[in-house]
Amino acid sequence: MTTGKRESVLSLRAMDEEDFSVISAFLQDSLVRLRDMIYLQDDQQFIVLVDRLVREGRLVDKGEHIEGSRVQTGLCFEGVMSVHVRGISQEDRNTLLQFITVAYIPGEIALIFDQEAVIRLRGDSLVCLFKDLDVSFSMG
Repeated sequence: MTTGKRESVLSLRAMDEEDFSVISAFLQDSLVRLRDMIYLQDDQQFIVLVDRLVREGRLVDKGEHIEGSRVQTGLCFEGVMSVHVRGISQEDRNTLLQFITVAYIPGEIALIFDQEAVIRLRGDSLVCLFKDLDVSFSMG
């Protein structure tokens, strides 16, 4: 495992279709374990910790971009009134999922993973807070 220094931390807020298309681009091919997701029903929040590929060139190690670098990113979806899961066995909390895309329509966000797995978040005023955490690493 190789560590690098982050030039800056990526922090985004998504509230509409255009915003979520940006979030989706950053999350493509990210990896997440089922155990790193939680729905806090009383707080109307769905929280996810992902290992995403760094594509924006902000990870440096001695001045050079590291290919295959990942960063842990926290996602907090606010305003979530219900969560519906399809194609994911919830018995094995170590199940590893790979993000394909994030689809948004008013009132619903679909987190779409490989193997036709989908998590649908529903609510009236859905917002996603996206923030890189202070942990960078290289796969390989």
